[in-house]
Amino acid sequence: MAYLNPKRFAALLGVGLALAACGNSGEITRISEELKLTDDEVRAFRICVREMTGKKLPVFVVAGKQMRMTRVPVEVCGCTSRAVARVFIGDNIKDAFPTFKGFASRPEKKRVPKIDATYVKDGLDRETVVKTVWDSFSSCTADYQSRFKAQSADLMVLVPPKLTPREQEAKAKEAAKKAAAEKLAKEKLAREEQASALQ
Repeated sequence: MAYLNPKRFAALLGVGLALAACGNSGEITRISEELKLTDDEVRAFRICVREMTGKKLPVFVVAGKQMRMTRVPVEVCGCTSRAVARVFIGDNIKDAFPTFKGFASRPEKKRVPKIDATYVKDGLDRETVVKTVWDSFSSCTADYQSRFKAQSADLMVLVPPKLTPREQEAKAKEAAKKAAAEKLAKEKLAREEQASALQ
């Protein structure tokens, strides 16, 4: 097996990320021009595209089930950028966005986090701005799903329900019982094959 120097691997990874960013950059420019976004809105757009990655992506409740996005399309970030720039001060969008992402990735959204007042534009309630951005993000996601049905086929995956301690214990017992039954079946089959070989 070929050995890859860690420094070379890091360099290759950096190149890959740079190429991905370049690909998104072209889309960001195109969509920004189509939507006629302001400088602050383009800034919000770029931050959204950069931040909305990884495992902790937005969770929606669909027909009573929790569904997590597998990715956040560039179009959704572009659509949401207006709401982001409308409530957050331009220079502080980068610092404010993680609070929104944390809220968006939570299955339960009853408690809306209070955001630092220095991030919020004058006259706005820091207790409601995150919900304002979430409402816009939700609307933009629904619009994307409506416009791009084929691309949206794998946009959401079911979040496994959280089990209670009693349910976890019952599940573990069931798994152990199943494993024991499979072991006995294999042992029985082995004995039968051995007996057949001796005849």
